[in-house]
Amino acid sequence: MKRSKLVLLAGAVLAVAVAGWFWQGAGADVLGEVDGAQSPSATARTGAGAAGAEADAAGHGPLSAAGLQAWQEKLALWRTRAERTEQLYASYRDNTRYPPDSRPIADHPDQVRPFQPVVEDTVLRRADGSGAKGFRLRTSQERVFLSGAETVKFNIEALDDRGGPLPLVVTSASAQSVPDTRTPVRLI
Repeated sequence: MKRSKLVLLAGAVLAVAVAGWFWQGAGADVLGEVDGAQSPSATARTGAGAAGAEADAAGHGPLSAAGLQAWQEKLALWRTRAERTEQLYASYRDNTRYPPDSRPIADHPDQVRPFQPVVEDTVLRRADGSGAKGFRLRTSQERVFLSGAETVKFNIEALDDRGGPLPLVVTSASAQSVPDTRTPVRLI
């Protein structure tokens, strides 16, 4: 049963490839006609030039001036349609592409789960900016984004090198809103 499906799939792919080949114009050149008008290249292959009067193997006579003009008009029409199709495809491709400044989600792991608690583990810093040996500071907050009268829980821990808790006294704390970046700031 699987083999018959594979053969059927291969046949379908082959049929689509042949149809695409004919659609691109190669088939019309092989057949020597475009909607009943013989192509100039087919006329040249059969040896029946514009001035010749002998017929080719299929029984078609040489291409007359009116036939050549009709064939050229049809060819121009199909070229115009092909160009329009290419323009539509290019427009679709360009308008459905990600913006150039977008990045994969792997580059922004904090955006994967925006409401997951945020935990940071850093070295405890002294007033001069140097790190205090044997002390780490772990901070966490319930969430980042708030609105209105929502509340958030902050945790601050002091830890030693082995992860054990150390005494910590918070003498003052404050929270502030981040200014709205959509509002223009006037610099003086």
